[in-house]
Amino acid sequence: SSGINAEYGEIEVELLKAYSEIVGWRPNMFKLPKGTPGRTFVSEVDRLASAWVNKSDLEQVGFLAIHSIGALLLQNPAKRSTAKENKDALTRRLDLWKKGAFFELLSEAREIQKRLRKSGTSKESVSRGFSRLMFNGRVGSAMRL
Repeated sequence: SSGINAEYGEIEVELLKAYSEIVGWRPNMFKLPKGTPGRTFVSEVDRLASAWVNKSDLEQVGFLAIHSIGALLLQNPAKRSTAKENKDALTRRLDLWKKGAFFELLSEAREIQKRLRKSGTSKESVSRGFSRLMFNGRVGSAMRL
């Protein structure tokens, strides 16, 4: 069954826009759950990879989709989400992916990223942490901030 239900050209443009945005996002992916949703995700990635490797009609779309699917489907739905919440989110997102609802997936992922940015560390706190670590002689830890 095809996970893409629109013209390939339109999908390619959508995925290219999404990918160029995704590369700047903060990492926020959950581990792939076991069970049906996890297997379905892996089989979709496999299908896209096969399309790309075998030079099918889906070749260009497959390449972009492989690089976007994880960020769109595996975003943590909440800061402290449970494994069940992650599994349910993946199931729902896989259904959207199969319907070709990329805009919905992208807008949900954008909202999650906005919440991450709000809760991120400020420049002041990073500066204080850096100073504290340097003062304590932990140069390597300070450089990783």
